[in-house]
Amino acid sequence: TPEIAKGLKIAQQNGVVVTQVQPDSGAAKAGIKLGDVITSIDGNPVDTNTALHNAIGLMRVGSQVSLGVLRDGKPMTVKATIGKDTGDEAAAEGEADMHGLAVADLDKSSPLFGQVQGVLVTGVDPDSDAAQAGLRAGDVVVAVAQQPVKSVADFRKAAKAADKAGQLFLTVRRGDQMFYASLGG
Repeated sequence: TPEIAKGLKIAQQNGVVVTQVQPDSGAAKAGIKLGDVITSIDGNPVDTNTALHNAIGLMRVGSQVSLGVLRDGKPMTVKATIGKDTGDEAAAEGEADMHGLAVADLDKSSPLFGQVQGVLVTGVDPDSDAAQAGLRAGDVVVAVAQQPVKSVADFRKAAKAADKAGQLFLTVRRGDQMFYASLGG
């Protein structure tokens, strides 16, 4: 988003911001860091978290990939080796994905760290309930079913309880604005 690009001090507004790097992952071994912006995979532009996951998901374990990365506003190319998908065990701590909405803990690399409590929207599937509700990367979910959330663990717990009815009611912050979004149902 323009807000995230400004916070990262970059002019480019397309790509996927790295909010977490799993220890011993292909990304960690390649030197990918928090706050890096992945702009391409093997020369193909990457604009969304979903596109990044889909592109990597189609690759064979052990294959080499060339990532276009912006670090501190400077373009660079990083070679990485695709590792095994560690599945929910790796994602369980710092990420969640529900109704096409991917969220991660707000960490020190986020411009909103310490200013707001909630979880950062890191991606929105364009064909999902979240997209239809107008959510986008960079938004911060501050409550689920009017229960404040401070971490992905809080988000998962509140969402699991609320989603039994097939609907998530979210309180969302975008910039200085607050709004509600209803997913599913």
